[in-house]
Amino acid sequence: MVKALVFLGAHNGERFLQQQLQSIVQQTVQAEIVVSDDGSTDQTTSIVERFQSEKHPISLVAGPCRGFALNFLSAFERKDLAQFDLLAWSDQDDIWRSDHLEVAQKQLKQFSGPAVACCRTRWIDENGIFIRLSPRRGKHIHFENSLSQSISGGNTFVFNRAAIMWLSEVLSTVSLPQGLSHDWLVYQLFCGAGLDVAFSPTPTVDYRQHSTNLQGENRSVSARLKRISMILKGSFRDQVDAHFKVLSDLNSVLIPEHREALKTLIQARRQPLFLRMLQLPSSGLQRERSLETFLLKLLFVFGLY
Repeated sequence: MVKALVFLGAHNGERFLQQQLQSIVQQTVQAEIVVSDDGSTDQTTSIVERFQSEKHPISLVAGPCRGFALNFLSAFERKDLAQFDLLAWSDQDDIWRSDHLEVAQKQLKQFSGPAVACCRTRWIDENGIFIRLSPRRGKHIHFENSLSQSISGGNTFVFNRAAIMWLSEVLSTVSLPQGLSHDWLVYQLFCGAGLDVAFSPTPTVDYRQHSTNLQGENRSVSARLKRISMILKGSFRDQVDAHFKVLSDLNSVLIPEHREALKTLIQARRQPLFLRMLQLPSSGLQRERSLETFLLKLLFVFGLY
C-alpha cells in the first residue's frame, strides 16, 4: 500500500480550510495530513481539531512563522520522511479532485530516481465557480526556463520517495532566506540537477482565486498594477537574488553545464546596461510564451531581473 503525506501550509485559513481538508480525506490514495500552522489567529486550529475528533489521520504542528514559502519547505525537515512513498504540498484554500494523489502516483511510477509530478489547475473563484484553466506549460522543462519561472504552482507538487529524501538532504545543507518562492526554487533545483519533472496538462486541483490569497494568480486590474509597481521597485530582482544565492550555495548538486549557465547569468546581471544588452542573446532567458520572454528580457536589460 502506498503511504502518502500531505503537508498543508496554513495561516488564517478558516474560510476555505474545511473544504480543502474534506477533499484530501476523500482521496483514493489514503494520506496522513500535517497542517503546519504559521501563527493563525482565527479558527484554523479549531477546524483541524474538529477533523482530529472525527478520527481522520491529521496532525497540527507549529510552522516556522517566516513566510509561507519557508513553511512549505519545512516539510523536508521532518524526521519521519523515510516512511512515505509520496509527499504532496497543499494550499489551505484549494479543492483536490478525488484522484489527485493517484494520478500523481501513476506519473511518478515511471521514474526510479528523484522526481516531482505537477499539473495544470482549474481556477475557481471564492464561491467555487470555474473561471478558466491555468496557462498550459510544460513545453520547455529545462534549467534555462527554470531561471525565469516555475512550471506550475507548488499546490500541485507531489514528490516520490527518492525526491523526498534528496530534498531533505540537500536543503539541510543551506540557509534559506525569506523572500523565496518554494515551488520555483524546487523546480530550479530539479532542473539544475538534471532530475525528472512530470507535468500533466490534466488538472486535478481547483486553485481558488480570491483577495486574500497568500500566493495566487489574481488577474484583476488592481492586482496587475500592484505587481507592476512591485517589479519597478525591485521586488522581483530581490527575489531572483535570493534564489540565485541558494542555487550558488548548492552549486555542487547542479550538473556542470547548468553550473556554468548560472555563473554566466549571475555575472551578466551585474554588468552595466550597455553590456547587459550585448549579452542578452546569450543570456538563455526563456519563458513559455514569446511575449513573456520578451518582457523578461526587458526586465533583464533594465536591471529589474
